[in-house]
Amino acid sequence: QKRRHSGHLGRQPHAHRPSLGTCETGTRMGHGNQPRPHQQDTSMARRPRSITTQPDNLILLCVNAGGGLNPRGKNRKTDHTSRLLSSQRLVQDGVADIMILTEADLDDTGVRNVREVIKEYSNNKVGCYAAPTSLQTTLMEYSLSEDPIPRCTKGGVLLLIRQDLARHITHVAHYRSGRILHIEITIDKQKIHIISIYGVSAPTSSKAKIKLAKDVYDQIQSLLHHLQGQAVIVAGDLNTTPRPQDRSSQVQNPADKNEYALWRLLQAHGLIDVHAQAHP
Repeated sequence: QKRRHSGHLGRQPHAHRPSLGTCETGTRMGHGNQPRPHQQDTSMARRPRSITTQPDNLILLCVNAGGGLNPRGKNRKTDHTSRLLSSQRLVQDGVADIMILTEADLDDTGVRNVREVIKEYSNNKVGCYAAPTSLQTTLMEYSLSEDPIPRCTKGGVLLLIRQDLARHITHVAHYRSGRILHIEITIDKQKIHIISIYGVSAPTSSKAKIKLAKDVYDQIQSLLHHLQGQAVIVAGDLNTTPRPQDRSSQVQNPADKNEYALWRLLQAHGLIDVHAQAHP
C-alpha cells in the first residue's frame, strides 16, 4: 500500500518508501517575532488534529528567522530572548519533528554556540545541523563583480531535529555560503533526503547576486540529479514563487520569472508543491 506523501516540495516516493509527512511554508520572524503580512503564518502551539491522527507523518516547520539565532554574545552569557530557544521548544515539545530556519545568519562561532545551548536546554533531546555563512565567504563572492562589497550579507540555514531522528542521519553537507543544507536520513535501509534552501533575494539586482543565484541553482540541480529516484523533500525560503496568488500583490516579480528561479528547477525534476495542492 502506498503511503501518503506530502512535503513543501517533494518527489513522490515509491510504494516501499516511508511517509514523508507534512510541511508548510513558514513565517519570517520580524521584530517581536511577528510575521510580515505577505508571509503565511504557520506558527502553532500544538499539532493540528489532522496531523495527530496520522502518526507516520514527518512534520517539518519552515521559518525565515531573519537572524537573531545566536544565543550568546561576546560575554558568553546565554540570551534568553534569543529566537533559538523558542524554536528549539517547538521541536522538543513535539510540534514539529524537524524545524528549518533560513536566514540564520550564523558563522562558525555562532553555530558552536547554538549546538552548546541546544544540548543544554533540550536535555539532549534536540539535534542541530547548520549551513554557516561568513563575511569571508561573502567577500569572496562579491569579489567576482564590480559591485560594492557589503559589510555583511545574511544567509545560512539551521535545522533542528528530534534526537531520535538525528541518530539516523547518515550524511550532512552544506554549500554556497550557507544557502543549501543537505541531510540524509536512513531508516531500515530506506533513505530520505531533506534539502533546506535559502534562496537569493532580488537575484537580478546586481552582478554578484546573479552569479550567486546561478551557483545556488546549479548546485541544487546537481544534487537532484544525483538523487534521482530517491525520496526527496525540498523546503525553506526560495525567495521565488511560480504563482502570483502566493504574493500579497497578486503579481509575480522579476525574481519569479528569472531563468534561475528555483521553482522552475524543482518542477523540472518532478517535485510537487504540496502547498499548491492544498491551496489551489
